[in-house]
Amino acid sequence: MVGCCRKLYWSECGRSAAVRSVNLDGSAAVSELVSDGVRCPSSLRLDSPRRVLYWVDPDLGVISSLMLDTGHRRVCIRSDFVRYYVAW
Repeated sequence: MVGCCRKLYWSECGRSAAVRSVNLDGSAAVSELVSDGVRCPSSLRLDSPRRVLYWVDPDLGVISSLMLDTGHRRVCIRSDFVRYYVAW
């Protein structure tokens, strides 16, 4: 997903599960934004005006967010519904 500040954001599942970003112009190395406490981050959504990145982790049953300016991360929703909703 291409977002604010000319960056590309993506997620990876599995042993090296993480949310990462890179500058579109290639001017910097890949940044690992989140790697602890995730199993399969997916469905990334970016609130560009607020500079907040959201994702779903169906393996953990959570919807989480990361404030891109401060790096503050939080769990927005924790529910079994998240697991079932994303799975189908």
